[in-house]
Amino acid sequence: MIYRHDLAVFPRPTDTPGISWIDVSRIRQALGRHVTADVADLLDVAVAVYSADRSCQRDFRGSSTGRRSIAVELPLRNPDRWKAPGVMECLQEYLHWLSGDEWALGFSKSLSIPSEAESQPSLFTMRPGEPNYVALFSGGLDSLAGFACTAINAPSASHVLVSAYTNTRLLERQRKQIRQIRSELERRTHGAGASIWHVAVGFGLNRPDRRATEKSQRTRALVFLALGVAAAIQVESDTLRVYENGLGALNLPLNETQLGVDNYRGVHPRSLMLLEALLPKVLGAPVLLKNPFLFRTKAEMCRALPAAGLAGLIGDTVSSTASRFGFQVNRLSADFAPLAFSVDMRSVPQDQAYSIATALTGGTSGTTIWRSPRVSNTASLRC
Repeated sequence: MIYRHDLAVFPRPTDTPGISWIDVSRIRQALGRHVTADVADLLDVAVAVYSADRSCQRDFRGSSTGRRSIAVELPLRNPDRWKAPGVMECLQEYLHWLSGDEWALGFSKSLSIPSEAESQPSLFTMRPGEPNYVALFSGGLDSLAGFACTAINAPSASHVLVSAYTNTRLLERQRKQIRQIRSELERRTHGAGASIWHVAVGFGLNRPDRRATEKSQRTRALVFLALGVAAAIQVESDTLRVYENGLGALNLPLNETQLGVDNYRGVHPRSLMLLEALLPKVLGAPVLLKNPFLFRTKAEMCRALPAAGLAGLIGDTVSSTASRFGFQVNRLSADFAPLAFSVDMRSVPQDQAYSIATALTGGTSGTTIWRSPRVSNTASLRC
């Protein structure tokens, strides 16, 4: 069966069922420059793919094993860029690796009037100083710890932290952390709080009838990365940083049956490599996608939090795991922050690891201890 979608992406939510949207104006407001047509096209493609992904529920019966065939038609401002030789192959390879599905995408010339984010300059033209670091900021523990590491190593830099949200609860958590980060930096060095720029962009799929949608959301990382790339281009940076520990980025299988579409590959090294190869073809300029912590554990990343004065924020982070069986969010207790910094779970026996996990999460049922079936004495706390 082929799922076919004739899509259009709107700048804000509407009452029309099935319409996807992304509030690009937030980028212009935060960074003071209008969004180019090529960047707007990239964001539309990302949200349209996400919308199609959410709208097609996987069927795990029979030989399909959850794989789908999805066809998307989308109007763009500069469709010729996406139709150029080699571009479609790059995009399809990336999406197939990301979601495990077969994708067919067609692009036509958009007849819509450019949005305010594309056509109107901002009233405020202040921009981050040099050097600047652009990074994704989810509100999770890895993004907080990654920022702490970067802030320690580059204390005089400006930091553009890019968040995406689909509900206001997550937005409030992200904003709370940003406020406290600014406050702590300002407490340490006068004026340092102003070096933090937060770009928070909402996006989603209208579901007024609350119809069931696909829960795996394998393509949501494309929206996050596209927003980060957009912010990097706005501040003329050639690098987007992704703060994710190595085990989280590789997302090794929890057991031998977890294959293909069961694996989330949003920030897997190959995912970043494939998207990085696509970007110059559709944007006209390269943007590097860099994970500085690919060879570090979560515990090693978290050791920077006390030194940066951000240990107290651990209780406000949210970390998530997703599977075809649902979506869980666990909260890490700040009372056990020192333990999180000092424990390298790879050296902890299985029985002790469960005790540590219970202490760190207050007994949260969503906690998982993973031990590799192929590598002895390897364990990781998934919170």
